[in-house]
Amino acid sequence: MYNADPEIFPLLGIKFLQGKAFDALPDTISHKIVVEEKIIGVINRFFDGKGDHIIGQKYLVSEHHDSNGNNEYEICGVVPDMRRGGFTSHDSDPRPAIIYPTDTPQRTLYVRFKKLDGETLARAQGVIDRLFPDKEIVIFAMKDEIDAKKAPVKHFGTSVMIAGIIIILITLVGLIGYTANEVNRRAKEIAIRKVNGMSVGDILKIFVKDILFVAIPSLLLGFIGAIIIGKRWLGQFTDQVSLSPLSMLGTVTVILVILAAVVIAACLRVAKANPVNYLRDE
Repeated sequence: MYNADPEIFPLLGIKFLQGKAFDALPDTISHKIVVEEKIIGVINRFFDGKGDHIIGQKYLVSEHHDSNGNNEYEICGVVPDMRRGGFTSHDSDPRPAIIYPTDTPQRTLYVRFKKLDGETLARAQGVIDRLFPDKEIVIFAMKDEIDAKKAPVKHFGTSVMIAGIIIILITLVGLIGYTANEVNRRAKEIAIRKVNGMSVGDILKIFVKDILFVAIPSLLLGFIGAIIIGKRWLGQFTDQVSLSPLSMLGTVTVILVILAAVVIAACLRVAKANPVNYLRDE
């Protein structure tokens, strides 16, 4: 990351974990550099570093030398790791960054706005146009660049969420239909059990137990499959949420509760009805 001005750090709100920025030296290259935090691990692994505090350590950096051939640089500051590129593994740059000072006037002007909207940008563009009437200089918002990087991931995430909701609705419709058919098929059995003195609660337990006998193994298989597929899917992204077993178990529990509620609601209609209505034909 070349040609950085010292003011770029406070402008972008980048905090220093160690040290400070290099000095502003417009006429000569400052042989000091700012590095990302994750470079500490690289230094300790390959260069026999001296722990986490690396301020003041000097290293020879290939292909970065002045007119005298000097390519020794001193680390003057450490900043948190930053994102470069997109959110997938093929369009991001995971390398630990080294930020070099500038020795030439910059052709890019960075401005931090207290309020960033279309009107503000239009006013700023007007000022630039008046200052440089003979040049075409365009102002654009860095936020728009960031949002453009996020857009494919956000759209894909929304699509997955919508597909998941549709799948759940289709599953519930099928479950309600299956349960209603099963209850109607066993309506006479329910009536006979009720005549023989079985309570409504006991009848519900039998049906719920029969459903859970199939549902629990299925959900456990789904739980394992979701963990495996989820980890592989998240592996393509540079930033990943953690697949917490507790959240996954919570999802399984919610599905079981919905399952039991559907079964109970369907069974109650028959269990509370007069048994004669279902045994009249016998």
